[in-house]
Amino acid sequence: MRRVFNKLFKENVLYVQIWQKRIIITHQSRGTIFDEPALIAYRTNVKGHEVIACIGGQVNRLTSAQNIKLLRPFEHPRILIADFPVAEQLLKYAIDKSTKGRFATASPLIIIHPMEKLEGGITQVEQRAFEELALGAGARDCLVHQGTPLILSDFDFTLAKEKTLSKESSLANGLLSYGVIIVFALAVFSPIIYDLLFKRLLQ
Repeated sequence: MRRVFNKLFKENVLYVQIWQKRIIITHQSRGTIFDEPALIAYRTNVKGHEVIACIGGQVNRLTSAQNIKLLRPFEHPRILIADFPVAEQLLKYAIDKSTKGRFATASPLIIIHPMEKLEGGITQVEQRAFEELALGAGARDCLVHQGTPLILSDFDFTLAKEKTLSKESSLANGLLSYGVIIVFALAVFSPIIYDLLFKRLLQ
């Protein structure tokens, strides 16, 4: 089953490395397809609505326009995602712009690799945010990678996903086991403790 899956979708695996001021998107078989500043520009249209004018390096040509607003959605003192809706729009726009008319129409499998703000590792909340970021940008499925940069030619997305799910399942089972032990201990020892305290109060 995994071989069939890889045959169908390997050509649309995207590796997204995110810094505060830069994004690099690498296609598994075609190499780097986007390497530009993590910057997005909005302009106000005739109806008064903000729409995306451009992203990345193209923004530098618009800074003098009066109706242009520039945002860096990954720049924050403590965490990497400063503005989630804008970050999602930036990533989606970058992927669409880089792959439109060039690759398969199937939704991509996206690997998100945060490259900064990793002191102590990312929290579960941050991991969930990165997953939602990828899915919101159009990913069919996603992984959040930590550690050294990946070598995509040797990377098996489906196998990595299975390992991630296995770890999460093991962690959940471990927590459940601890919970059962605690409940059992309370059920066994609570009457004894209560009886001892009650007798002491009567003395």
